[in-house]
Amino acid sequence: MRISEIHGENGRQPLRGPAHHMYMKSKCTVLQSALTAVVFALAPAAAAVTGGSSATIEAEKQLNVGSSALSTGVNWMFSDSGAQVPAPTNDTLAIDTRDLTGIASLSVEDPRCKPDQQVITCVDTDSTQSRSVLFTVRAAAGARPGDSGTIKYTLTADHATGATMHTKVVVGVPNLVVG
Repeated sequence: MRISEIHGENGRQPLRGPAHHMYMKSKCTVLQSALTAVVFALAPAAAAVTGGSSATIEAEKQLNVGSSALSTGVNWMFSDSGAQVPAPTNDTLAIDTRDLTGIASLSVEDPRCKPDQQVITCVDTDSTQSRSVLFTVRAAAGARPGDSGTIKYTLTADHATGATMHTKVVVGVPNLVVG
């Protein structure tokens, strides 16, 4: 197709009808081919970067605590989105309670978990172990209603991308008033 056919005989009027559609279709095909090439070129690099399963942590967003113990827990899982990657091993969950100082205390009775100051570390060395930890939280002596702090959960594992999640801990129970 000559340029004069694309722009018209005088070079200034645009094409109309079937000739215009054919010209535009060929431009779209070239653009689609270029975009496809870019996607295929980048896809292996993106797959190589992830290289394993990704973790998800499930826990309450907020806990309202009083002087009596509140039982709760944290769960985690891994997803590989159907990729053929090694299974995650040596799951390590850190439960960081440093922000709860003077507000609340947290205790864990799980034998996989070891406290070190205000960080409790739980390790799964066997893939058949439960991917959950139960614990209790209670308000600290002297804590006032409305005081709050945060529990930070950090999950790592071999052959997986880790995750972090937070739970807000508030002293006192919301007061619901009807009427």
